[in-house]
Amino acid sequence: MALTVANNRELVGWILSFGSGVRVIKPTGLKHMVREEAKKIVLAK
Repeated sequence: MALTVANNRELVGWILSFGSGVRVIKPTGLKHMVREEAKKIVLAK
């Protein structure tokens, strides 16, 4: 699926709601934001 959307924090949350069933291909900045947020979730205590 391809979507055109605004790049913001709410978008990152929406993407993460799909769990491991989603993969961000581009843009690179969004891909990085999703990866970093996922790392924070894994490392949260």
